[in-house]
Amino acid sequence: MTTGTTGKKMLLFYESATVTTEATAADISVRIAGSTSFSATAPDQKAKMVQKLFEGLMQLGIAREDLVLRNVSFSVEKGLLTKSAAAVFDVLVRCQDVKNLGPTMGKLAESKLTVTGTAWIYGQESAARAALTATCVAMAAQRADAVAAAYGLKAALASVEDTNAGTDQERPYTLGYGGAGMMHRVSASDQGFNELTMASFKDVRLSVKVGFELQ
Repeated sequence: MTTGTTGKKMLLFYESATVTTEATAADISVRIAGSTSFSATAPDQKAKMVQKLFEGLMQLGIAREDLVLRNVSFSVEKGLLTKSAAAVFDVLVRCQDVKNLGPTMGKLAESKLTVTGTAWIYGQESAARAALTATCVAMAAQRADAVAAAYGLKAALASVEDTNAGTDQERPYTLGYGGAGMMHRVSASDQGFNELTMASFKDVRLSVKVGFELQ
């Protein structure tokens, strides 16, 4: 028991809770790169490959706004007898439903490209955190009511402070590719992408300090 800024007696309780939430979407980073001895054709060839990739992914139901060309770079090198060019296109593919991740990977496997990373998106995280807050406040309220009753008083909720310090724990589980950030070259020889299931889970942890004013 402590004294609040208003001079009234306060009860402070520290509560914590954890819930596991599953990723609802994923950002796939893709790199299309190549070189040719004809400097005029390298960027054009890769640009056509990007366009073909976009068209194929849109046929799977991925919206055009979820396909982002993030970076383009190319270089030309001249030798005594030859001239060569290299082009690199970095693309971000947002898969809004992880259930479609397998078919999306299958489409990526049809082209000579590199998947450079997967960033998971937890669309239900905010709702899960709000539910945890409500749970913690309810647990603290039960304890506060018991203490207040012993003094013949009532406990009124006065404050809720999040004391969590970034303790959420992501524990990705992927089948066939490894963790986020791992580079994996996919090719037409890869099998079973359409049946591939990829998922990631995060343990959302909440710690709060709940204050009650005794009345």
